[in-house]
Amino acid sequence: MQYAYALDAVLDLLEVGKVHVVGQSVSALIGASYAAEHPDRMLSYVFCQGLAGLGGLPIDDRAEQRKARLSAFRALGPERFAEERGRGAIGTGAPSMVTELAVTIMKRVPEKAYCQAIEMMAQTDFFAIAPRIDCPALVIAGGLDPVAPVEVCEAARKALVGASMSVIDGAAYYGCMENRQRSTRY
Repeated sequence: MQYAYALDAVLDLLEVGKVHVVGQSVSALIGASYAAEHPDRMLSYVFCQGLAGLGGLPIDDRAEQRKARLSAFRALGPERFAEERGRGAIGTGAPSMVTELAVTIMKRVPEKAYCQAIEMMAQTDFFAIAPRIDCPALVIAGGLDPVAPVEVCEAARKALVGASMSVIDGAAYYGCMENRQRSTRY
């Protein structure tokens, strides 16, 4: 995966040795690819409310989901997409400051970057990569997450050998910001 190679180049440039990699959302796929390709640099890996990718789906299903995601983003545009989809991914109990921050950040994602993320996600299968990750791992889930539901995160935990899992109760897709005080670890 090109993003994993880019991460390795940045770490080399910065002269960083071993790392803890935390991937939230789509970056969980980048982190997983990096961990699998560079086990000598890994101290730990965290799958934080991550996406599993579409790469494990049959080709026709993958193409359909890829097209639907791209079409929705292009039809709405970055600002409306952030307003409609971003707000829907945040728990109703989240502080308004968290909601506004998340939506503002989403609005700033350039169309090209969002489309590249969809392309990468369409080609990547977390569950094919996970068994190759050989470092301590943690999975973090939001108890009310509509984007990366607890069931997906639990499947990710099972795919990562020896991983533990923490569920942030009462939080949706931005769990670490929405409800930092409440988590259940198992």
